[in-house]
Amino acid sequence: MSLNYADTLIAALKTQGLNYTYMIPGVGATVHTGLSLNTTAIGLPPGDPRFVSLTDQDVVLVRTDVPGFKVTSVSAPTFMNPGTINSPLFGQISLQRGYVLVDATLGGEPFQFVSTHLDGGLTSAEPLEAEEILKALGTTGEPQLVVGDFNATPNDLCVGVPCGPAELLAAGFTNTGAGLGLTCCQSPDLSNTVSILNREYDYIFESGFSSVDSAALVGNQPFENVPPLWPSDHAGAVATLTEVPEPTAASLLASAIFLFGAVRLRGRTQQRSS
Repeated sequence: MSLNYADTLIAALKTQGLNYTYMIPGVGATVHTGLSLNTTAIGLPPGDPRFVSLTDQDVVLVRTDVPGFKVTSVSAPTFMNPGTINSPLFGQISLQRGYVLVDATLGGEPFQFVSTHLDGGLTSAEPLEAEEILKALGTTGEPQLVVGDFNATPNDLCVGVPCGPAELLAAGFTNTGAGLGLTCCQSPDLSNTVSILNREYDYIFESGFSSVDSAALVGNQPFENVPPLWPSDHAGAVATLTEVPEPTAASLLASAIFLFGAVRLRGRTQQRSS
């Protein structure tokens, strides 16, 4: 059995009348592919019924039905300084995390969107990862959005230096969800009956927008009466932003964040032999 959670989500959105893709004609896929593991390394080859293959991805979903919206370029590099962890099963693993950078225009107005998943305190790599993102964005003067699971709070230190959230704030970005609440982490099996969110790890950072019109958390309430009780181990952040005050342009650009599904989707493709 093979599961691609990005495709599953796109299909579910379509049933709600929402049209998204991660394949942009003439541009490419808005996907970063990172860590890939399978149990062959521990003696369970594809023919074994216990065989598992896992690929970790960052996927940006792009709206396909908005007039005046165009993706002009996409890059999805792996960080030059990837973090490593020790796994009881696989030994030392390079996490191979990265980001997706999308350049786009809406109503003729350019902006940039980045989705990522940083290491946080797991390794010493997170500050370097954040620096790579800031360098890639540069100082274009365009409105910019950086979203993702940073695995750190604005006050955390990563091996003695400020983690990614603090670096984004120091670079002039605004945390659109500041004060909304905590986003991490429910029990891994999502069976806890009372929320145990106790950290703010998930962000929508903005720079260059005129205002943050609204911001909210989603997925921080149970959605089932039997396990799994929670949509995810993390809550998600949603924000609506305006770039310019003129009514027509504002209404277009206020929708910009929703062109990319509002929050980063970290897709995983999992394969199990049947």
